[in-house]
Amino acid sequence: MAGAIMVAASPVVHASPDVVGQTFGEASSTLQSAGYTPIVVNKFGGRTDQPDCTVTRQQDRPSVDGGGQQTELTLNCNYPVAAPGMPGNSAASPAGRAAAEQAVIRVGKDNVEKSLLSQLDPGPGASWAQCSGDLVGEVDSTVDCTVLADQEKHTFTLTVTDIENGQISYNIAQAS
Repeated sequence: MAGAIMVAASPVVHASPDVVGQTFGEASSTLQSAGYTPIVVNKFGGRTDQPDCTVTRQQDRPSVDGGGQQTELTLNCNYPVAAPGMPGNSAASPAGRAAAEQAVIRVGKDNVEKSLLSQLDPGPGASWAQCSGDLVGEVDSTVDCTVLADQEKHTFTLTVTDIENGQISYNIAQAS
């Protein structure tokens, strides 16, 4: 009795490297190094330049001209972490927490000046604040501000004391 064994061979499936979570610039380099052509098929948001957009989805497909593999990418071009006037991930979401840990948070000069005035409550009459720059979210970083209140100028130094959940805490000390 003779027997035959039939073996069914399935095609070998290759997958592109996982680039979800990388910036488009990093993902493009990774994919091209592995022989894949990155193709952007969907992009939402428009707050960051394309190389800085985050890849949120990928799917491989054969090239339409038969010349290799392509990887379709969906990009999120919002900021990594949302802030006032800046759409992005919630600082409470996993993606937002990860981005917040990696990002250096800044409070713009204009917002620092408004915040300082509201905290000092200079009272009626003309008042303004002028700070030397942005408040950078690194513990012990400082910014100097001059405030006009009650027709007198006062100088203050703001010193970052803590950064938590995308929020900067700072002390205000009047210069002597």
